[in-house]
Amino acid sequence: TLQDDSYFKANNVETMIGVGAASVDAGTKTVTLDDGRSVSYDRLLIGTGSTSRVPPVHGIEDADVFDVSVSATAMF
Repeated sequence: TLQDDSYFKANNVETMIGVGAASVDAGTKTVTLDDGRSVSYDRLLIGTGSTSRVPPVHGIEDADVFDVSVSATAMF
């Protein structure tokens, strides 16, 4: 992560890296994890990662096609 563990602890943030969410119930503010556990939350951030996928299109390597993984590198 971009922050060290002390940042998350100081801000009362629990990270659950490598755990999949099977379902989210916004009404009861609970997440059921892929291992069957259920956790409650006050606020929820779901980080899905950022791996670009460029489709196999003939000639794409010669075109002006770029993948963007962070908004800072995007041209608006």
